[in-house]
Amino acid sequence: MTRTARRRPLPARATARAVSLVAALALTACSGGTTDPPAASPAPPSAPTTGPGGDAAAAPTAQAPSPVPAAGDPQQQGTVQIQLTAGDLSLTATLVDSPTADAFAAQLPMTVPISDHASTEKVFYPPAELSTQGAPEGYEPSAGDLAYYSPWGNVAVYYQDFAWSRGLVPLARLDGDPAPLADLPDDTELTIALR
Repeated sequence: MTRTARRRPLPARATARAVSLVAALALTACSGGTTDPPAASPAPPSAPTTGPGGDAAAAPTAQAPSPVPAAGDPQQQGTVQIQLTAGDLSLTATLVDSPTADAFAAQLPMTVPISDHASTEKVFYPPAELSTQGAPEGYEPSAGDLAYYSPWGNVAVYYQDFAWSRGLVPLARLDGDPAPLADLPDDTELTIALR
């Protein structure tokens, strides 16, 4: 009969030290050797800030993210045109040159119900999420812009100007006046197709 010697367990204090040492070494190895804290990202310009005593005029100005050209900027304007039709209303738009706009165009034609949001835009949900590869952090849309709001997965057609928004990606620019969109009731069917 062979007897095996039983090992005595390490005292709890020694085990805790060993675990702490291994954890510290692992964290140090993963840190890349730098002890500098990560840079904080600036708050979007739409975030309210106040100075001492709640005085907005004395508030430090938040640094806005680098400006992104509006969808109507000729530097971003593509050549692909789309047609938006709702009842008697028919508008054309030109897609921007981007992977997000390409992903949108690949889903056309589509017919979707629209709804009003904030008396500023008509929104709808495309059949599938759009790629945001290479997209800006956000941008400030103008009346007539079509944009993809990646946090919610919807597309907005702006008939009023709006504030800079994180996660907003330019898609297209209407070629005509967007004001008639404001009169479309919720659940109106909007058909979007390539021209």
